[in-house]
Formats: sequence, C-alpha cells, structure tokens
Amino acid sequence: MIKYVKAMGILLCVSLMVSAIVGCGKKQSAQTDAGSSGEVAKSPVAQVTPQVAPDAPKPVVRSSNPLADLMKKQSGLTSYVMTMKMGAQDMKSAMKMENGKPVRIRTDMGAMGWTLVQYDKGVQYMGNSKTNVAMEIPLKGSQHNAPSTMIMPSAEALKSYKIESETLDGVDCLKVSKADSSTTVWMEKEHGLPVQMIMGGKPMKLKYEQVNAVPDSAFELPAGVQVQKAPTAPGR
Repeated sequence: MIKYVKAMGILLCVSLMVSAIVGCGKKQSAQTDAGSSGEVAKSPVAQVTPQVAPDAPKPVVRSSNPLADLMKKQSGLTSYVMTMKMGAQDMKSAMKMENGKPVRIRTDMGAMGWTLVQYDKGVQYMGNSKTNVAMEIPLKGSQHNAPSTMIMPSAEALKSYKIESETLDGVDCLKVSKADSSTTVWMEKEHGLPVQMIMGGKPMKLKYEQVNAVPDSAFELPAGVQVQKAPTAPGR
C-alpha cells in the first residue's frame, strides 16, 4: 500500500510538473501598415471609382507555444480513467478534474483493495474490498494542497527544456524533455494527456479511457462501506 501511494505521488508530481513547464505563450500581434493619404484629382468627365478587393481568407493563427496549447486542452478535461504501467504492475485510477487540477482520485488495486482521495474535502480512504471496510485518514498540510501548490519554474528554467513532435506507439505526441534527459514526457495531442514518462531512467506508460465520461458516483464511497477513523498518534 505504501509503495502504491508513493507511486501515485510521483504521478501527480509529474503531471503537475508538465503543467508547470508550460509557461505563458506570447500572443503574436498582427501589424498593419498605415496607408499614405493623398488627394485624387477630380475630372469633369469621370470620377475615379475605388477598387474593392475581394475578401481575402483570414490567415491561420498558430501558437508560438504548442505545449501551452496542449495544456489548455488538458485543463478543460473533467474526468478520465488512467491506467499506469510501472514494470509488471498496472494501476488504474479514475480522476475528477477542475481547472486542470485533480480534486478526487479513485484507484482500484485488485487484491490490495482501493483508495479514494477527496482533495476537495481534505480526506482520503483506504478500503478493503473483502471486508467492505475503509480507513478514513485526514489530509494535512502539504498533502491537502499537493495538487495546487507546486513551485512553478521561472522563465529562465524553461530554457532547459526541449519541445518537439514525435510519434509514440502510433500516437501523435509532443515530446518534452530536459536538456540533461533526466526527465522526458510524451503528451498525446488529442487531449494533452501524458502517455509516457521517463524519470531517473525509469519509464512509465499510461493509457486513458472514459475521457470526460466518468460518473460522479465513481468518486464517492461504495454503498454499504463501513468507515473507520484512523487512530490518532499519542500527543496529537
């Protein structure tokens, strides 16, 4: 259980790290040349009729920051189910999002049971599927604020990242990597979600389903579950 919780912590940190390295893309402003004014000589026979050019197609405006474009897509997601593969172990989590940040996470771990983190309520549950009992543990300090209090890199730090397009397992992605290759993230371009990460030389692959279609009931306690309060340490 502890090993799993640490793994989820790594995943959240990486997802938020991707959000952090976006930076604000500068908007490109269109400039128009001012036409010179002049007088048209009048003629007693004919008047000059101004020529009206046909409507020209509007130019396609492309962002100067493709990573920011993907993160904008990701910030608009409301929910999804994510399967994370670390080595031989698969972990499936349902994520409920608000403004690009997780507010609730439900994870099923097979024989190990399940976890439900409700950041919006400041509490997490660790459940046993066989006994239908869940331990309630309050989130405290940085645990409660983890999804929204990551330190954002400065504009200078962004220069250490390389951004390029790359196809991974047949999926069109944006590859974001540090200059020293210690951290690399591949984000699929449809929803802006990370599909592979390499941190410290260890790869993690991720797959998604039910994008924007996970019911709210998935993020509530199961019916009939018996909740027990976590024991309080002496002196607290």
